[in-house]
Amino acid sequence: MARAKEFTKQNVDKYFSILKPELEKINFDPSRIFNVDETGISVVQYKATRVATCKEKKQVHTLSSAERRSTTRVITCLSAAGQYIPSLLIFPLKG
Repeated sequence: MARAKEFTKQNVDKYFSILKPELEKINFDPSRIFNVDETGISVVQYKATRVATCKEKKQVHTLSSAERRSTTRVITCLSAAGQYIPSLLIFPLKG
């Protein structure tokens, strides 16, 4: 919560006003700054069932057994200059 409160335009501007001269000192261009992120996509296979809910309800959540669930990992990497490496998909081991 504290991090969210401190994430303001003024603090972001201050951060980049400090970062930019430091990167210029060492001749660091955006093509050399990369970010990598990993996320999981949970896939659950189940038989379709009928659900009764309110008409206004946009989403209906269900619980499922962990035994049937499998998570596929997605790893992405891109540079500050817009270059990217194709995403890597890691599928669960079947055994």
